[in-house]
Amino acid sequence: MEKKIKAIILIAIIAGAGVSVSLTAGIIMSQQGAIDQILLLISTISPKKTVDHAPTSNHPENITTAAGGVETINWTLHDDVGSGQHKVLANDSNDNYYVWVDWTNWTNNMNLAVPINRTTGGVFNYTIVFNDSNGQFGTPDTVIVTILNNAPTSNHPENITTAAGGVETINWTLYDDLGPGKYRVWANDSNDNYYVWQDWTDWTNNTNLAVLINRTGISLGEVYNYTIEFYDNNDQFGFPDSVMVTIQEMWSWMSGNNTTNKVGIYGMKGVPAEGNIPGTRDSSISWIDSDDNLWLFGGYGRASAGGEGFLNDLWMFNRTSELWMWVLGSNLTYQRGTYGTQGLPAAGNIPGARYFSISWTDYDNNLWLFGGAGYDSISYGNLNDLWMFNISSGLWTWMSGNDTINQNGTYGRS
Repeated sequence: MEKKIKAIILIAIIAGAGVSVSLTAGIIMSQQGAIDQILLLISTISPKKTVDHAPTSNHPENITTAAGGVETINWTLHDDVGSGQHKVLANDSNDNYYVWVDWTNWTNNMNLAVPINRTTGGVFNYTIVFNDSNGQFGTPDTVIVTILNNAPTSNHPENITTAAGGVETINWTLYDDLGPGKYRVWANDSNDNYYVWQDWTDWTNNTNLAVLINRTGISLGEVYNYTIEFYDNNDQFGFPDSVMVTIQEMWSWMSGNNTTNKVGIYGMKGVPAEGNIPGTRDSSISWIDSDDNLWLFGGYGRASAGGEGFLNDLWMFNRTSELWMWVLGSNLTYQRGTYGTQGLPAAGNIPGARYFSISWTDYDNNLWLFGGAGYDSISYGNLNDLWMFNISSGLWTWMSGNDTINQNGTYGRS
């Protein structure tokens, strides 16, 4: 009975070890020699061993992409043990290899999404090296990446018509796959000779260059050609672009109100200020001095308050500061003149309020005023007085003519 039980146990062990048993139960139970043979067979059986295979990689397709693209190299690693580490090698434009991604952990079947170096155009090899947690290395895999290096491009701004005193610029914007570069601008003069208007200057992607326009030494009404040439940081030139610029005399609203019948804001005499402005008027008298400043006297309109009337205020508009200054005269209407002594300048001298006068400027930058309809020292009428204002001294001088209205002319002989 004991031998029978041992035989059954031995058969179960052998079967569990994967050994085919063809002995009959009767033989096993009746023959001690058969049992001994089974024991000998068991002693030769080795237990099963687990095989550790090397990790493997998929093989992504080669990639062609732009410098501004977003593609990645989608390697996926697998190992029967589990995880490990990987690094990626790449070559530069001189075919020297460098570590693009240093040793980094990976897990089974996870997309590594390795980024691409897009700083330079060309064809580059990316090779992944990897191992598992037992230090077994898999077979490296290589993907070929082509970075397209397209030539830089420019927008095409509209042609420009502008005033000599305008502020418009040529708004070129440049773009390139790999980013920055340099540009310069050519222009032609009035004799159609080309010159470098702006020499080589750095540019960055999608930035408005705001190229200035030459507004000096030009002929009004003529058309000038501005041409930009440019290249990227790989010395690839883009296609030049040209903009036509016409410089014309054009109106610009510089100062004053955009509605009628406004009173003047005088401020303090001799002090320019942003708030200063002559009142609305017509038939006033004006001059341009040697510094290109505008001078204004009298007319018929509004002073600092009240209704309309004849004026004798003197103003200057500074072209540089673009500010008005009340120089002399009254901020009220219907003011009489103070003549003083003919030929002698004096602080109290001032022409009476008037309009429709004649004016001019001499070579010494003095302002001259003759006649008009207005007030002498007493009453209103037609005038034939001649006045000079010296800008340097700030004084009026009664130079000639009568200090009373409605005088006949004295012609002498023809």
